[in-house]
Amino acid sequence: MVEDASASAAVFAREAAHRLWGVQLLGAFGVALLFVSLRGRMSPADAADLGRIGWWTVLVTAAPLWAGLYRLELGGAAGRGLGPAGVQFGSSEIRLIVLTIAFLAAVALIWLPVVAVSAIVFVLFHGAGQVALGPLGSVQVSFLVVAGVWLAALLGFVWACARVAFAPAATVGKRRLVLREAWDLGRGRVPIVLASLTLAQAPTLLAAALIALVDSLELQDPVVGALNRWPLPDAVVGGLVVGLIAAFVHAPLTVGVLGYLYRDGRERRRWLTVRMAFGRKPESRLEPEPLAG
Repeated sequence: MVEDASASAAVFAREAAHRLWGVQLLGAFGVALLFVSLRGRMSPADAADLGRIGWWTVLVTAAPLWAGLYRLELGGAAGRGLGPAGVQFGSSEIRLIVLTIAFLAAVALIWLPVVAVSAIVFVLFHGAGQVALGPLGSVQVSFLVVAGVWLAALLGFVWACARVAFAPAATVGKRRLVLREAWDLGRGRVPIVLASLTLAQAPTLLAAALIALVDSLELQDPVVGALNRWPLPDAVVGGLVVGLIAAFVHAPLTVGVLGYLYRDGRERRRWLTVRMAFGRKPESRLEPEPLAG
């Protein structure tokens, strides 16, 4: 299953580049501007102006890009809603924006209590002294307890995100906001989702590691390190690389994996329903989402 999802995502990424190249280029341009504004050697005023243009470009193109990718991946009626080169804005894009806002609100509701509990735990264990951890030396007990709280919260957050990972696909496919059904569809599939995304995103992770290596090499230069900024030509090249990877590799691979697993999970549930009702297996598998659009 993991290998199939990753292979399907790679094929989908190539198809998306042919159908959605316009909105992907716009998204890549916005990411490139952000990178240049953060790492390029320029005046603070120019960096701020360039950063604002980059942020607005990313915000404007994010919904059409991700909704277009899900439309294309789910197939069926969704393909008829695609604009020229993937540039469109309709009900699916609006629903994804609402879903994103709801997700961000949920994230705030989750992490604000974690911060509060961490502060309380730190105060309670502040007088507990230190504990020896071998090569690490002596570490405050309060620090270890707070680190444990944050680690547990982070693991729980990753697990919850994997459980609702099918929400965007279901929202685009069913033409309504979908949360509970996506949560149910993710039951028992968290390891598959995480493993498939990790395998499919291997090129993205490799590129991120290379960018981090180049950044460390750039900062070793006395002038660059002192200014904490790349020479402008280097920043432009780096921004283009990061932008193209984000729009043409990371986004379509993510949608390709989640779309494949969503359709597979939907078909498995349909298979079980029909088998329980009629004692037979449906003939088709992984057909396009009938309500997409």
